[in-house]
Amino acid sequence: MTSPVMKSNEKKRRTSSEWMRKYFLEGQALTPTQTQALETLDPSAPWYQRLIVKHRRLMGVTIPFIFFQVIWWSCAIKYNFWSLFPGRYFMTITMVLGSMIAGMTSEGGGAVAFPVMTLAFSIAPEVARDFSLMIQSCGMTAAAFTIFWMRVQLEWHSVTFCSLGGIFGMIIGLEFIDPQLTPPQKKMGFVCMWFAFAFALFLLNRNHKRKTYTTIPEFKLWKLIVLLLTGLIGGIFSAIAGSGVDICSFSVLTLLFRVSEKTATPTSVILMAGNTVVGFYWRQVIQQAVSAEAYHYLAVCVPIVVLGAPVGSVIGSHFHRQILASLIYLLDTVALISAFLIVPLSNALIMASVGIIAFGFFFFGLIAYVGKRIMEGVENIRERQRQGCCEEDADENRMESTAAVKTVYDKDKGRRVDLETLEVAQGKSKKLRVQDVQKLDTLYEV
Repeated sequence: MTSPVMKSNEKKRRTSSEWMRKYFLEGQALTPTQTQALETLDPSAPWYQRLIVKHRRLMGVTIPFIFFQVIWWSCAIKYNFWSLFPGRYFMTITMVLGSMIAGMTSEGGGAVAFPVMTLAFSIAPEVARDFSLMIQSCGMTAAAFTIFWMRVQLEWHSVTFCSLGGIFGMIIGLEFIDPQLTPPQKKMGFVCMWFAFAFALFLLNRNHKRKTYTTIPEFKLWKLIVLLLTGLIGGIFSAIAGSGVDICSFSVLTLLFRVSEKTATPTSVILMAGNTVVGFYWRQVIQQAVSAEAYHYLAVCVPIVVLGAPVGSVIGSHFHRQILASLIYLLDTVALISAFLIVPLSNALIMASVGIIAFGFFFFGLIAYVGKRIMEGVENIRERQRQGCCEEDADENRMESTAAVKTVYDKDKGRRVDLETLEVAQGKSKKLRVQDVQKLDTLYEV
């Protein structure tokens, strides 16, 4: 006979199709407006309305793809971009995967392009950084349009204030910090810091059913300041490695404010799109320092990334948050191992890299701990509010009950008074009849 425990375990075991649906086909986290539009869509609505509402993913990918393809093909025909592919096709192939990851995760295309170009192909960090900013200003902008068009849930506080801080961070990084760092320092600093973040996120997500929020709960002034500083630091990282404000925002949202990865990921894509446009503008217009080689790499990759990044955004929006987090672990671990294997390391650089990882463990661990305390405080406040609402409801119910009882009592009292009045009237009538009989008797006797 099968024991109850064995039956319970059999019920909990998922089939492979159920597992796939849970983690890879969970569905999109949409805004309430879009959710309502889908639920109330009339089957007999005009074709263009059904196309916009029901087929929003297809339209969100197609519109930016056509826009960028028209521009690229017109330039390619005039300036003969075909001659650039033989010596740079490896970047075209790389960005097939890089653009998908850029739209799907918080890492951004620069998190793939920068380490691949600097570690695997020994391209100068300045060229790799400029290319990362330029290619993301196209690919991430296309992905951002797709996210806006699909009306995926975003954390608008982060979009607003991290973008503002990121503008200043990008300018400060390009003007003052990036010139002070050597190429090996840039490479190792980038991969070590974000490996530490990935490890902290892994520790946090060991609790698979941990509490998460759709947006930042109980938004206050100090949270606004944190987002501004996050954007500032992220902008500096973007100025050095071509990617940073997206990962900084993602780390603060998930570790400190406990926002779900399904919200934090598209938010980071929007942030990186705006930040790379600022970086591209500053490097080309203000500093006038973008090399021709960076433009050549851009020319062979644009037609790929303007499709890959939007498609990645659509695919990633359907993934479970644990899958999105797992992609972060994988990418940052591979980047760290590759860096230690490829970059020429001196003893000082090894010590600095280990120190960065150790500091990152402490820093992100501290953020996660503070985030836990903040979440407990938020839940306590909400619990007290729920209890207060329950007490108010109970008071209202008691007042309503008291009022009902009083009403019944008053009605009953009124009925009793009416009965007493009737009885008195009946008593008087009876007494009068007796008196009338007595008078008649007296008359007969006379």
